[in-house]
Amino acid sequence: MFSLDIPFYRTRVKTLRGAFENDNKPIPETLDERIKSSWEEQKKTTDKTTGRWFKEISIEIFGDEVSKVWLARNYVFLCRDLEEDELKKGAMLDGRVLCEEIAKRLALPGIKSKQLLESR
Repeated sequence: MFSLDIPFYRTRVKTLRGAFENDNKPIPETLDERIKSSWEEQKKTTDKTTGRWFKEISIEIFGDEVSKVWLARNYVFLCRDLEEDELKKGAMLDGRVLCEEIAKRLALPGIKSKQLLESR
């Protein structure tokens, strides 16, 4: 069964990798595993939000807070690229609603705009 954890996991890794690349810092070899194990621990508790968790893990791994807006943008773009066969109908609806809300709040260009720009 599809879980929104899959694209969100990919997005967390992509965002933290991007922060390292942007600052010309070496990417830790254990980055993926550290994020995965930290997230698994986070899911077992309810004492902090996902946003607080991301802030803490980015400070722990990167040494500074990585932008949650950057994380949200990466998540929206990744969701747009998911193939329909990767999604179950219920998860697709939930994911689409989440992605649309993030895109709206961040004032991201629509998919048709993106496709138009890519076709040129």
